[in-house]
Amino acid sequence: MKNFNQREILLSLLLIFTIHLNANTTRANIKLLEASEEIKFISQKIVKEYFYLNLNGYNKEFIFNTLQKMISDLNMELELITSNTKSEDAKKLLTFLAYNTEQMKDILSNTYNLDNSSLLIDYSEILLESAISIEEEHTYLFSEKEKMLINIKEIKYIMERVAKYYLIYQSGFNDNNDTEQLKISINNLNTKLKIISRYKYPKKYKRYLNSFNNHWNIAKELYLTLEIRELSNIMHILETNLKDILSKLELYHSKNQ
Repeated sequence: MKNFNQREILLSLLLIFTIHLNANTTRANIKLLEASEEIKFISQKIVKEYFYLNLNGYNKEFIFNTLQKMISDLNMELELITSNTKSEDAKKLLTFLAYNTEQMKDILSNTYNLDNSSLLIDYSEILLESAISIEEEHTYLFSEKEKMLINIKEIKYIMERVAKYYLIYQSGFNDNNDTEQLKISINNLNTKLKIISRYKYPKKYKRYLNSFNNHWNIAKELYLTLEIRELSNIMHILETNLKDILSKLELYHSKNQ
């Protein structure tokens, strides 16, 4: 039996410690990236639901309660990042985002008006840009399976962004930049959809993907027909169907990590 000298033992212990440290770092980064993706999603959904709430008289109490819950979820994701990041820059940014979130909460508690609406749009973009910044600082090399899950999560947030800009326009904002952001977001979603369409899904999930493609081809044409102002409820139903299909694909990739 081989006798290990002290140097070999120390090297072995160092290797074990390094592997353990890297595993912990990877787990922390995954948590940070998942939280960042959720912030991107919520930042867009809050504005979308806010404008939908004020365009329609349906389910107002339910949507209002949903908005309040989203603020709570947002705070939870910010706290998760705070407890997992070691970056001082990220921590400073998170302090500002906590203030940003409180401002959004105040707006959601007050009566709808154009000034508050404009502020809410600005706050949502600050959240989005900050989440992207945190992602870039804590990224790591994804496996192929992880990339697919990330693409699904990206499609989820881009869908909210598309719907947000559609409803902003329907609410009387006709800034050219908003219209351009709608078109850019649709193109970004198409790009992500091409990536997941190349994935070899089992038959059951391939049917889900085909259904998503069919629904999306209808939805994107309607989103781009901005001059028609009576479609917010139809778009809401279409979007709900799309998200339901997407959740099935997301669950598939989550189970296959």
